[in-house]
Amino acid sequence: EQAQRFLVSQIEAHEQRLSAAEQRLADFKKTNVGLMPGAQGGYFTRLQAEMDGLSRARDQLVIAERRRDELQRQLRGEQPVTSSASGSTAQGGAGSNGTAARIRETQTRLDELLLRFTEKHPDVIALRETLAGLQARREKELEALKRGDPGAAADSGLAANPVYQNIQLQLNQTDVDIVALRAEVGDRQGKVSQLRRLVDTAPEVEAELARLDRDYEVTHAQYQTLVERLERARLSEQAEETGSVQFDITNPPASPFEPVAPKRGLLVVVVLFLAAGAGGGLAWLLHQVRPVFGNIRQLNEVTGLPVLGMVSMTWIEKHKARAFKGTFAYATMAGGLLLLAGAVVVVQRPAAQLLQRLLG
Repeated sequence: EQAQRFLVSQIEAHEQRLSAAEQRLADFKKTNVGLMPGAQGGYFTRLQAEMDGLSRARDQLVIAERRRDELQRQLRGEQPVTSSASGSTAQGGAGSNGTAARIRETQTRLDELLLRFTEKHPDVIALRETLAGLQARREKELEALKRGDPGAAADSGLAANPVYQNIQLQLNQTDVDIVALRAEVGDRQGKVSQLRRLVDTAPEVEAELARLDRDYEVTHAQYQTLVERLERARLSEQAEETGSVQFDITNPPASPFEPVAPKRGLLVVVVLFLAAGAGGGLAWLLHQVRPVFGNIRQLNEVTGLPVLGMVSMTWIEKHKARAFKGTFAYATMAGGLLLLAGAVVVVQRPAAQLLQRLLG
């Protein structure tokens, strides 16, 4: 009951904090409408996207203008449009009244008259003047056509040519695309300029929004955790009151093979030094019980009598061999003791784990 009361009080406090965080977040969003990140990302992501779009629009505009210039060059040039137009009008008859058709007809009539009359004949002279006038008119039409005059195209018969019509349609579509691309470039330039003016404001707004979101998420997570703990506590209380709670031992208790304290390695080292100290102390005690004089000065100090002389010991081979064996045995046992202590320190943990797995 105390736990439930504590949880209820904490939930009420966190609910107030959560409401305050939600209100601060809502007020902040109302104040900074248009500056917060959206589906396209944050400020720098939107700025980079608009700059990339502006670059692509400019590239497309350059390509469209080059395409328009090429189409205009094809329309104004004599080849291949003019020759194609002449063939088309000659075949279809749609441009028979054009200048080119009249030039061909006049040239044909002139050739027929020259077969019957001389250059001085009035009809020949008249046809030559007419042909010269038609050729001059044709040159003017070609010059007007090169300048892009639509009336010249109609007079010359090019308007009825499918090739000319196709190029004209492409040119018109290209002009429409250029207008649309110029509008897009202007629109994107305006957006980029607008975003650049917000370079000192938008990042701060995004940082503040991230902080408010983080505070709200933390408070909300704590609130949800407290609510879940309260529900579990109430369910536990109800289950205990109804007697529906049963306890089953799923994993029996077991004692580990490794000692809790002290540390086995440190214990072995301490015991080794204690044993060496105990052995040294026992040797010193035996020396005190059964003292041995090592030199003349010690004998003189203990007995207070003058020492007249000293007889040195002469070791025979038998005694040398016995002394060597004793020294070797002592060194071997001391080394074996050190090796045994090191082996115990190194092997004791893996051995305990292996024994635990075998018994388990």
